[in-house]
Amino acid sequence: MTADSRVTRPAPGQEPPPLVVDWRRRIVAEHLFVSITVGLIGLVALAFSHDLVLRICGGWFVVLGAGYAALGIRRLLRGWTLTITSDGIESPEFGLVRWNDVSAVGSRYRGRFAGRMLEIEVADPSAYRRNVRSRFLRAVIRSSGGPLIGLPERFLPISVAELRTAIEKRARRSFPG
Repeated sequence: MTADSRVTRPAPGQEPPPLVVDWRRRIVAEHLFVSITVGLIGLVALAFSHDLVLRICGGWFVVLGAGYAALGIRRLLRGWTLTITSDGIESPEFGLVRWNDVSAVGSRYRGRFAGRMLEIEVADPSAYRRNVRSRFLRAVIRSSGGPLIGLPERFLPISVAELRTAIEKRARRSFPG
C-alpha cells in the first residue's frame, strides 16, 4: 500500500492532501522485541546461575529490559508521526519546518543497523533544535551533527524514494540530495 492510496487525487491546480507518516508501531515493535529478549536473558541468568557475578548481571539485564520497554511504550503514547503538507513538515519534536528553510532532502545508506535513511536538512538547524522540549534529546541532536530529521526506511510504511517524491510534490520544488 502506498502512502497516497488513502486519499483521492487532487484536481489540477489544487493542493495535494497532507501526507501523514506514522512510524510509531514499527519502532515500538522493535523496542518490545529487544526489551523482552534482554529481560529473558536476565531472568535465565538469575534463575539458573549460582555465581554471584552472573546473578548481578542478570538483575541488570532485567532492569535494562524493563526500562527499554517503558521507553518504547512512552514513544507509542507520545506518537511519532510526521505530517507533510504544502506549508512544510510538522514534526512532534521540531514543530513546523517550513519548505523555505529546508535546504536538502536526500537518502543515504547509514550502515547495516540503520539501513537507508531519508534525511531532511535545514539551513539553520539551531532555530529548530531550540524547540525540542526534552533536554536529553536536545543534547543528542546537538552532538550528532547530522540532519535535522532522519527517518530509517525500515520504520517507514513506504520506501524512501516514494516519500521523497511525495515531499517534493507537496513542496512544489525539487531538493538537492
